[in-house]
Amino acid sequence: PEPQTRTYPSTRTMVFQTITHSAVSYFLSHYFDEWVEGLHRLDCSEFPLTLRNLKIKENKIKDEMDDGGAFAFAGGTIGVVRMNMSWGGEIEVVASDVRLNFTFSPVKWMKKQFMAEEEPEDAEDDADNQVPLDVQQRLAAVPPQSAYMQSQKSGAAANVPPRFCHQHGSSEKRAKGEPHGFECRSCKTMIQTNYVENCLCPACSEKEERCMCCGAPAPPSGPVL
Repeated sequence: PEPQTRTYPSTRTMVFQTITHSAVSYFLSHYFDEWVEGLHRLDCSEFPLTLRNLKIKENKIKDEMDDGGAFAFAGGTIGVVRMNMSWGGEIEVVASDVRLNFTFSPVKWMKKQFMAEEEPEDAEDDADNQVPLDVQQRLAAVPPQSAYMQSQKSGAAANVPPRFCHQHGSSEKRAKGEPHGFECRSCKTMIQTNYVENCLCPACSEKEERCMCCGAPAPPSGPVL
């Protein structure tokens, strides 16, 4: 009988297999190891690279779904994963025979729906709607002459709507910032406001027919926007 000749892979093939094994091993372990078990069973001797009977890590999926809801993950498997990698840098991953198992609790579902219907609307005076403590402290340091649109003249408090010029004629045109106090340029009364530009108190603004923000001539005011 004629002697059989053993065929060895070419150097190019061996280099490609070495690079492929290193790159694909990193790719799988770095991006999928926390989700799937069995990635170490990678064989780069043939293409496409094939992995079989992978197990989806149950605890990882449960952690992602752990919201106390009616659905829960109960395990899963991936029958076959085939990977093709080219010299051009493309990687194609094809998974087949994927099985995902879940559990469902009708009681928890009904309870969740009932609680959603009974959940009260957001209350304006709850903790989420309170003025932050640092803002309260800054407001407390401002002399209590008035709250935003109130000034005090000759010992008598008066609510007077201010006037605004064309440049500040709507709320959108009036830049706002942190609450602070400012001194009216006319009567020197301290006023509390959150407007960035400040010139006159509401009373002087109305009396002098000038814009509260910049002091420019202003028409009679309507409701404050």
